[in-house]
Amino acid sequence: MKRMGSKLRKLKEKMKEQLLSDGKCLSGKNHLTDSRIDKIQNYYGLDFRRNLNSVHAMLQDILVIFMHKLSNDENPQHGFCPIGEDSWSGFKKAEATGSAYKNKHNRPLAVVEAMSAVFKDLFHPNLLKKCVHANTQNPNKSVNNVIWSRVTKATFAQIKALTLGHILNSLSSSDEFYDSDCIRCGTKNTIKNHDSSLTSQMKSVCSTGL
Repeated sequence: MKRMGSKLRKLKEKMKEQLLSDGKCLSGKNHLTDSRIDKIQNYYGLDFRRNLNSVHAMLQDILVIFMHKLSNDENPQHGFCPIGEDSWSGFKKAEATGSAYKNKHNRPLAVVEAMSAVFKDLFHPNLLKKCVHANTQNPNKSVNNVIWSRVTKATFAQIKALTLGHILNSLSSSDEFYDSDCIRCGTKNTIKNHDSSLTSQMKSVCSTGL
């Protein structure tokens, strides 16, 4: 989710002149760099997509991210990381194979403490509940907004126009298109050439009321 990335970037900008408890700024080498923000944002988004039906599972996976980032060689915090040789956690993978592990990106505790407020905000159950079943808090990405961007509000739109709007929304968000009986009608590549004609049909439907 982009919200994690935007909040961390705002935090980084806000605290760019402040010194942390380790005497260094939040940004910079081995601190909160743009590439690390991108990685945290990607992990955060993956946690949502993996747990679309469970707020509890979302909370647990987000906690895994935070604790993993909190870890360093002196104070490992990998208790929530998945175990086994196939684990994405280098620490748990090394533990399973019996090999030595050294954290390549020891993150100062001061950096994690600075990020904790952002995680706390985005960790709130009330926020996560709104994202269950792939819902979104961004109105610009909602289904209604996409459909009504295709269908004019200047005149009354009957069901045929709304149906065509839904079709175009499906084409813009999926590689395959199915009819109301879940029969595969085609792919985006085979139907995209009809986008303009469908839009014209909607205008005609809205103006004639058919």
